Amino acid sequence: MLVDMTELWSTADAANHWGVSESRARAILAKAGVSRITGYDACAVRNINRPGQGARIDLREPAMLVTDRDIRTAVAATLDDPAFDVDAIADELTS
Repeated sequence: MLVDMTELWSTADAANHWGVSESRARAILAKAGVSRITGYDACAVRNINRPGQGARIDLREPAMLVTDRDIRTAVAATLDDPAFDVDAIADELTS
């Protein structure tokens, strides 16, 4: 296989590309069969498909916390019944 020697990546470059540690990047490269010369072929690194890779949930906005009381209040409002006693229902549910 001919390798384009114009762009070689270090382990740190590959790790940065995937957002993993350098040791994890070495494991990914070894598993994919990408050999190291004085660096890794950048095109080969970019073409590695990492099946099973999960989403980075730490990059998302935190979800809005909805409490039971919020839900009961919303239900009461949709029923448009002023006699609907949210607190009485809450006591029944928690007892």
